[in-house]
Amino acid sequence: MNPRMGSTALPMFANHFPERLAEIVLLDPPRLFHALYRTLEPLIDPVTKRKICVVRGEAARQRHSALRWQSDPPMAAWLEAVASQCRGQPGAFPPASLSDALSDRSTREVLAAVRKASSQGGG
Repeated sequence: MNPRMGSTALPMFANHFPERLAEIVLLDPPRLFHALYRTLEPLIDPVTKRKICVVRGEAARQRHSALRWQSDPPMAAWLEAVASQCRGQPGAFPPASLSDALSDRSTREVLAAVRKASSQGGG
């Protein structure tokens, strides 16, 4: 985990997506993460901090998914594919059919744009 990623991502989420951001899920962060998080925690906006969820291990991930996404099976399937198939692979995405099944139109459009940019070498 690159520390710069956190220092870039947290302000971005807090400043640009606060009303849309339901949760930041960190899957199996390295042990060093906890020390870094404790150091940076006072700098994180309290509203954003409440939205951060650290999930360790497959059983915890499945429990979290079952509780959080039980009312949205397409999102649960998409997140499971991300967690199991795309970990640590830049530009890796679940199958497009899973993204196309998501109920939120804005999310589908963003994922399609990211997928297109990635396939063209733009990110």
